[in-house]
Amino acid sequence: MQFEPPKLKKHFLDHLEAIVGPDGYSVKNLDRFNYSRDSNFKSTIRIHHSALEPLPDVIVWPKDTRQLQALVRLAIRTKMPMIPFGGGSGVCGGTIAETGGMIVDMKKMYRLLKVDSANLLATAEAGIMGYTLEKELQRKGYTLGHFPSSILCASLGGYLAARSAGQNSTRYGKIEDMVRELEVVTGQGEIVQTRDVENGDGLDLNQIFTGSEGTLGFITRAVLKIYPLAPCQAFRGLRFKNMKTGIEAVRRIMQTGLKPSVVRLYDEIDTLLFMGYKKNKGITEVVKGLASPLKKLFMSTSLWGALSAPKLVSPVLQHLPTGCLLILMHEGVERLVREEQKIIMEICRDLGAEDLGEEPGRVWHEHRYSVSYKASPLFHSGAFIDTIEVATTWDKMEALYSAMLKAMSSHCLVMAHLSHAYPEGGSFYFTFLASLGGLKKSEALYDLIWDKGITACQETGGVISHHHGVGRLKKKYVDREWGGGAALYRRFKDYYDPHGIMNPGKLIELKREKKEKVA
Repeated sequence: MQFEPPKLKKHFLDHLEAIVGPDGYSVKNLDRFNYSRDSNFKSTIRIHHSALEPLPDVIVWPKDTRQLQALVRLAIRTKMPMIPFGGGSGVCGGTIAETGGMIVDMKKMYRLLKVDSANLLATAEAGIMGYTLEKELQRKGYTLGHFPSSILCASLGGYLAARSAGQNSTRYGKIEDMVRELEVVTGQGEIVQTRDVENGDGLDLNQIFTGSEGTLGFITRAVLKIYPLAPCQAFRGLRFKNMKTGIEAVRRIMQTGLKPSVVRLYDEIDTLLFMGYKKNKGITEVVKGLASPLKKLFMSTSLWGALSAPKLVSPVLQHLPTGCLLILMHEGVERLVREEQKIIMEICRDLGAEDLGEEPGRVWHEHRYSVSYKASPLFHSGAFIDTIEVATTWDKMEALYSAMLKAMSSHCLVMAHLSHAYPEGGSFYFTFLASLGGLKKSEALYDLIWDKGITACQETGGVISHHHGVGRLKKKYVDREWGGGAALYRRFKDYYDPHGIMNPGKLIELKREKKEKVA
């Protein structure tokens, strides 16, 4: 591959070295290439076909807030775009250097600074990896309660930037529910200290910066709500006849006021895949139970045949007699956990659920992070995969599921599960699979599937992101999503980033003159 050299002047590099030292930055092509993408699947399609995303000009590794502030002020003087980088686990293209510029890798700001046992608060720097933070907290007897699939390769700053949700969000909430105070270096080059207004009054700046995806400034540290480790965990698996009944069961569970840690409802295809955990025993039993014509089609259709004719195969797969699997995980004091389980089982039995015991829940818990690492073999086999996570209220849940399934399934294989549940509604997680067919054809198919899915979501009253953020992938839908809030955000953008250097090209479309880079 041929790389365009970075367009940087010597005096700029001299200033850079004076701030972070000779080992605190890199203009090497290998580093520029490695930092040119995140985990967005469209970028993976492109690199599979040897097509590059835009390369940053330089990568820097600040060690503290003062160094980062100096970097922002240098970028202001030289009109240098700045892009925050945590673990690179984002799937929406949020760390791609659309116009070149400076990737700011935060991983040298990685300390857990304080644990306040009396008030159940923890203070940590934004570059700390999620797994490291949780491990350190648990060593002291606490938990953040935040367990996204990306925990092994995502940073606290990334959590906050994208309004992340962990798999246990039903009990502990999302990251915006956990944040109490922030330290932010804004695009003005100033350091802002937010305050906790949960029990007081005033504008909650935490919620302005959380979810802003680096477009207003760099989050450098956070004070977070934490919890004592639960003394008891319990698991359960249940099977419902169909998604309609399963959705109704989850709604009833959540509106009783109970708070199981995990509530996950899988549709028929997702249930089929999950049931293969016993050396494919579950899949074999399902196939045996199919009516003869369906059995022949299932047995004779390879994955690639299915991907080449999704219109034919999808209706069959969506009516498999697997039922729909519900996974539950409970945490807390044992007596309360047992009572919670008892009430939930009564709700589910009233709706005809089959009790599968604790094993499905334990199997899910044991393998809960592995799904994120299953995509690579598919790319090497000639297919691409991605996920679309959306959310809606209970009155629209079934309609959203049906509409998105219908809109997407003509172009790919689609499966879904209700991954996060709350009293007001929940988040659906759609996984789609399609065949690669050359760069232009694959990109066009990828864009079409996304557009069909997101449009169907918005037309049924859903929201386009529950926990992955927006990045560049979904930004064209944000004006419709936010309504009048889009104009307010643009005011915040003008105030906190008056020079337009903070992560340009992300989160929302901006009509602003392109500034000539003079670095």
